[in-house]
Amino acid sequence: MIDDDDVLMMSLTDALTCVLAASVALFLIFVVFIKLVPSAASSSGSSSVSRMRNAVAADLKSGDSTALLRIASSDCSAIEGLQVGDAADVSWIIRNNQSGATSCARLVRLQAGLTKPIYAIASFMPGAAMSMHLEVGSEGWPQASALELDPKHYVACPGGKVILALVRNDDDYIVAPTKAGCD
Repeated sequence: MIDDDDVLMMSLTDALTCVLAASVALFLIFVVFIKLVPSAASSSGSSSVSRMRNAVAADLKSGDSTALLRIASSDCSAIEGLQVGDAADVSWIIRNNQSGATSCARLVRLQAGLTKPIYAIASFMPGAAMSMHLEVGSEGWPQASALELDPKHYVACPGGKVILALVRNDDDYIVAPTKAGCD
């Protein structure tokens, strides 16, 4: 009877050893694949980002996705006088005063997405730098931080209004404005 117990214990030990060896072998194979083929891992990640971007772009174009546009500057009067998109969109002004420096931002909810291009229009030439950022779900454009708008690309309209930027459903999303925004 003692011999039967030893046989059972020996086979259980052998089974555990085999399982441990198999798991170590699978781990080593996994490590080798990651080290030898790093480009495949990064390309699949970029491929999923590309698919995500295409899906969000399709949602924006069809109006299925709400977007949030943020325009910021230290020129609060320019932010207060901004027009963005249609009057039906909801917007808020946020003021920030830290260490005596005041900055403002206008948040505009594009409820219908980007079914058509929209313009950011100031009532006069801004006296300070302006930045813009578009957020859709967990994605933001530009990816890293807000895009600084270039005053050289602003378009002055008859009547004193200034077109700051054009937001469209494209790979770049925020681009230099055109005279068509003056209409």
